[in-house]
Amino acid sequence: MKLIKDSIVYALSSALSKGMPFLMLPFFTFYLQKEEFGTLVLFLSISSIFLALIGMSFGNLISKEFHIKNKKEISVVIGSVLYLLLINSGVSLFLAIFAYTLFDNIFSIPSIYLIAIPFIVFGAMVNQIILVVFRCTGMAIYFGILEFLTAFLTFLIVIFSLIYLDQGWLSQVIGMMFGINLVALFSIYYLYKHKYLSLKFHLYNVLKAYKFLIPLIPHVLGSVLIFYSDRFFIDFMIGTDEVAIYSLGYSFGMAVFLFTNSILKAWDPWFHKQIVKSSKEKIDIVKKTYILIIVFLFFGWLVTFVGESLLPYVTDGNYIGSSDYIRWIAMGFSIHGIYGIFFLYVIHLEKTYILGLVTTFSALINLLLNYILIIEFGAIGVAYATIIAFTISAILLFEFQRRNLHMPWMDRKLLYQSSN
Repeated sequence: MKLIKDSIVYALSSALSKGMPFLMLPFFTFYLQKEEFGTLVLFLSISSIFLALIGMSFGNLISKEFHIKNKKEISVVIGSVLYLLLINSGVSLFLAIFAYTLFDNIFSIPSIYLIAIPFIVFGAMVNQIILVVFRCTGMAIYFGILEFLTAFLTFLIVIFSLIYLDQGWLSQVIGMMFGINLVALFSIYYLYKHKYLSLKFHLYNVLKAYKFLIPLIPHVLGSVLIFYSDRFFIDFMIGTDEVAIYSLGYSFGMAVFLFTNSILKAWDPWFHKQIVKSSKEKIDIVKKTYILIIVFLFFGWLVTFVGESLLPYVTDGNYIGSSDYIRWIAMGFSIHGIYGIFFLYVIHLEKTYILGLVTTFSALINLLLNYILIIEFGAIGVAYATIIAFTISAILLFEFQRRNLHMPWMDRKLLYQSSN
């Protein structure tokens, strides 16, 4: 019952917080030229790459340790993660400054603005720490409130900068810089006050965190390539205007990701508690997994139907071609949600290097198919490539789980008996 309740809370908070960028779409499509909007999309894509590499999936480390360590030990883990983020952000800032000295523009973006990215990412990652703590302690309401306030504050600053300061696509940069980091200051204060954060530097623990997370870097990098390389291929092979059209359709389809991700946030701590128990709990996991897969696929169809119907009302005729992308992106993220279910088995088995191998292989396939399918089908080819990459990842992780941890997926007799 708590799993369902928390899933609803996470879904609502994701809908409210992640819905803010969706609410900004009419403003951006009205106030920005397509080329400007395309530049903004590319900036956000590069930010997401930095976000993944700086963060290194640290949430998986905290979530895993939370249920096997006491509060004092967790505070040391979180402190080590914070120092890890500082180190990674410092390296990223150096790289951004170095890129600025060499290039005037990178993928249609003035390179000077890349310097803002490490600051934005550090603040965002700090906020993720407190969200993981809220999730692991069952404080779903607090999770939702903080997630919404961060998005709403950023939204207000972006709209003010766009309309009243006339900052164009830089309004998003300004909003993220100030909105995210103001909340990050509160996050650090809260964690320290409630003794979830030790500010004492423990080199051993920082290195231990790196040891756990470094094998995830290929996984993180591969995931980033699958998620964001499509924009860069379109920009390079077709043009920035088409990036804008594709990204608008992508924004609708990504509603599936927000939904599946919110469900998996509730599923994650429940799964880690149940998987270490008896075979009865494993049967319960299997039964609920079947339900999740059906729900994820149904929601992909629902988003396709709603998105294609709603698109003409939230944008002008210049973006009507975005409807071609919605169904394929929605389908891809339904499959990615299924991948997320089996991702947790790898974390449980502490075989994080498998994630690197699987995602790197899928990412290489995705990059190759992006190029081939754009030539064959045009920009829609990147959506086809994304679906194929997500499908390969999901199948490979399921096969790994099947070989390394017995679960009664096909034991109908056992599943039936457990329900009686």
